[in-house]
Amino acid sequence: AKYQAFTIGTIRFVITDLRSESIRSSEYYSGKIYSKEQKQWLFDEFSNAGNYDFIVWVTSRPWTNGEVLGSDSWGGFVNDRDELADHIASTIGAGPRNLLVLSGDNHMVAFDDGSNTDYSGRGDADTPGGFPLLHSGPLTNYGGLKDFFKPETNYFTEGCKAYSGELNHQFSTVDFYFQEDQAACIRIKSYSEDTSNVIFEKEMCGDIMKSGTPEQDTCTLEKMSIPTMY
Repeated sequence: AKYQAFTIGTIRFVITDLRSESIRSSEYYSGKIYSKEQKQWLFDEFSNAGNYDFIVWVTSRPWTNGEVLGSDSWGGFVNDRDELADHIASTIGAGPRNLLVLSGDNHMVAFDDGSNTDYSGRGDADTPGGFPLLHSGPLTNYGGLKDFFKPETNYFTEGCKAYSGELNHQFSTVDFYFQEDQAACIRIKSYSEDTSNVIFEKEMCGDIMKSGTPEQDTCTLEKMSIPTMY
């Protein structure tokens, strides 16, 4: 498995390998997203989040998808997701509240402020499990092709920014900086085609986590960026 972590300045980057060790769920098996060794390594990294201004976790599987047996997203590994979500709430949520998650494999730019990412089941303001989540991409790919015929419900507070019926060229930048009062901040910008076309912006400082909300925000992909002539 190729998982790793490294530090740049006061930011810790944690990159998991959620492919090489995973076994998909079925009606006979709940699924496994990583080995015991990788899980312990990840839990240890999150337990040490207080050593950094921010901890940035890169996950290659979408986090907020609903539970579906055999799904390629975290929704196909709900036991692992629930366990990890509880650990996040009890460590980072109870402490520095400084977790930002970056993900791909959803063929869109999308952002959630933590309202939809809390699977800890705690509902406790003292140990929030909801973290900001940025989906970015695709550099060159269609939005979900299945969405063109039957729009899929996605769970993000800031909408789904892609088109299912055409090629999308999207990317994002994440900057870290300090305010005059020394508060650590994050600035996110997402683009389509090039840096002249900003499609999403967000700035966050200090404690960036929150408890999830019972009613999830939803969005679906638009089919085309221009009207279709019949």
